[in-house]
Amino acid sequence: MNKRWLWAVGLVVVVAGLGWLLWTDMELVSEPLAAASGVGSAAARPTSSDPTVRRSLPTRSNGVAQDEHSDAGYGQVVGRMLWHGQPVGGLVELQPVDVSKRESGWHPSRHTGKVPASGAFELKDVAPGRWSMRVIAMADGARTELVLDEVSLAAQEHLNLGDIEVGGTGGMSGRVVTQPDSDSVVTVVFAEPASSDTLGARTQDFVSFPGAQFSLDGLSPGSWRVWDARDPASAVEVAVLSGENTDGVEIVEPEHWAQPDLGCAFDLQMATPYAVVTVASVAPGGPADRAGLRQGDTVVRVEPGTHDEASGKGEPATDAAEGLFAFTLSGDNTALVTVLRDGGEHQIRIP
Repeated sequence: MNKRWLWAVGLVVVVAGLGWLLWTDMELVSEPLAAASGVGSAAARPTSSDPTVRRSLPTRSNGVAQDEHSDAGYGQVVGRMLWHGQPVGGLVELQPVDVSKRESGWHPSRHTGKVPASGAFELKDVAPGRWSMRVIAMADGARTELVLDEVSLAAQEHLNLGDIEVGGTGGMSGRVVTQPDSDSVVTVVFAEPASSDTLGARTQDFVSFPGAQFSLDGLSPGSWRVWDARDPASAVEVAVLSGENTDGVEIVEPEHWAQPDLGCAFDLQMATPYAVVTVASVAPGGPADRAGLRQGDTVVRVEPGTHDEASGKGEPATDAAEGLFAFTLSGDNTALVTVLRDGGEHQIRIP
């Protein structure tokens, strides 16, 4: 009887050991298989038949303080995938932006989920921090991959990304409608998402006069704000559709070259050999007014406030018009303006 009991115990131990080994082997091979299939793996790369589009996503916050090093306060990421405006199924994946955190055990290295035909997805128990997101649509017999550069999640946040269009981008075209007495030669048209529901970043197109035609493509479907770089107040809102070009957009040429961040506006008159730039207006109490800029000043040079003479970075332009143009494109909100007043040059730093 004792021998039979010992045999039974031994058999149970052997079976349990075999089961444990089998489970371990399955865990070890699951990652390589996932990488080979391209499903739920950061190592997967799209082939020529699986184009990848990379877009930036506006950061959205619910006001909850973020702590990237906390292992508590997990949240959720939800949204819906669209293919040319229609719900589509596929896969969705989140990976930490900081590679070191993928290896530190700080939180799970990857979140993946299968997206049903309804397009709706939900990733639960996501740690707060910065994530890179991939969505893969399976439609029309092909796979299309979209990479969202960064998704920021706060502690305990329920982050709704809304509709994510994977199917295709659109565009817009139109012209800058000139003023009757305009002598403009060139300008720039800017476009950027008009709402947090539209993916993308600021883009631009150089416009030459006469004609003043512009064209912008590769835009995510949604609402876009487009304007003449000389005045943000010239902006119009344009709806961009997937796979289509919105034509006939018109932007009215600004009367002055406005600089809202500086609190002033300039007039530019074409002349030979250089254009003449004067101060058209100064907002009372604004940065330019406090710095000493006056209406009627003749502008000699305009340099970004971050100009570094020692390194040569931000080398000043050869004339005022070129400098004003470069300053506008730089996105800087401080400037070093040299003006001619009472027969002498004066340097004014704003603000």
